[in-house]
Amino acid sequence: MADLALWSRADDKAVGWRRFCSETEALAAGECKIGELQVEILAIQGRKRDCQQNSTESSARSMTVSSTPRHSKSQIIKAGKVLRARLLLNPPEGTECVDAPMDVFEAFRIAHNWRDAHMLPLLRVRQELARKVNAIEHGAITAARLKRMQAIRRKLQRPITLYQMQDIAGCRAIVRSMKEVDRLVTIYRDGGSAHTIQSEDDYVSSPKRDGYRSHHFILKFRGHGWSGVYDRQTVEIQIRTRLQHAWATAVEAVGLVRGENIKGGEGDEDWRRFFELMSSEIAYDEDRELAPTALVSREEIRKEIRDLTKKIKAVASLEKFRTAIKYTEEHDSGYSQYFLLQFDSASGTVSVRPFSSYQITAEQYVIEEAKHGSRNTVLVQANKVSDLRKAFPNYFLDVQLFTDKLRAVLSPNYRSSRAYDLSWLKNYR
Repeated sequence: MADLALWSRADDKAVGWRRFCSETEALAAGECKIGELQVEILAIQGRKRDCQQNSTESSARSMTVSSTPRHSKSQIIKAGKVLRARLLLNPPEGTECVDAPMDVFEAFRIAHNWRDAHMLPLLRVRQELARKVNAIEHGAITAARLKRMQAIRRKLQRPITLYQMQDIAGCRAIVRSMKEVDRLVTIYRDGGSAHTIQSEDDYVSSPKRDGYRSHHFILKFRGHGWSGVYDRQTVEIQIRTRLQHAWATAVEAVGLVRGENIKGGEGDEDWRRFFELMSSEIAYDEDRELAPTALVSREEIRKEIRDLTKKIKAVASLEKFRTAIKYTEEHDSGYSQYFLLQFDSASGTVSVRPFSSYQITAEQYVIEEAKHGSRNTVLVQANKVSDLRKAFPNYFLDVQLFTDKLRAVLSPNYRSSRAYDLSWLKNYR
């Protein structure tokens, strides 16, 4: 789709936009430049109207944590098409801002409402998942997140509509081994969920070409009574072992630091090949299928890993992550289960902001995405702050478990202090 040029020569129409800029000066830093920042800020206003409408509904509905979906399938599809376009942020010199086309503002407002409406289904699915996981492995980690708008727009570059996107809401379970993965998968396949399995992808038995391994379910939410309004929403569940999670974490962490979408099959070829091989090495440990691009003997895999590790200085790079990161955490006096997790690659800073109210968290999420598009910000739900580092270690550049595995490949006699993780024993009395 062609770029949307959201400006023209100076005329009286610029007055309306200048007024809007002045009203949102605290958010837009007083800049009268039309672009994603101002467009998404306007979406916040639309989202607040949705929240106000929600608050006037029945007492049961007023307890919901997310906006209700307020738009038709055709409206959502159209909004996705608008978001697929590139919005130009810097107008040519000598031009003045004017009122942006309402379809652009409306597209952002619809997209934010559609994403926000996934939160209640996400919480319900995650709560159900946590109960099942804890029955299998006490103390195992589960967490949930809403997809970043930047990631949504990037995915819209594929032949998919916003309405068809099934992983806007996602939760994951991280368990000890494939034994626990298999038990959990069996529970869902045998109808153990209150929601409907819409699709299933076994990336453990059939790994992706890049080496990604995990078991995925797409659940179609099934509400009852007033919550039936969310029945169009889907939630993705990822079930993976700690080693599979460590591999995925390392892929995302290296991509964050290098500024490359390695997870999406882009970036440095040597690093991508390195991760393909490490995936097959882990598959040997778990006695599962190898990555399709690394179907060779374990000896050949280890030899190529050693060669590539020297070439890309993998160990040194991964070890630097631990000392390069600066961590800041705000504190909330109340009980917090919603968090804004933000990674700023420019300053090497990770910040965690806790919230007890979902509505406030969601509004701040939109603001952060609009103001700091270069930062990686995500809204997550977890039981406590300590679970965030375990469920989303890529944001903290915590690749220690993966690095330990790599060192064991390079030096067969290597023994890490973390090689045998018995921390789960402390939960037993």
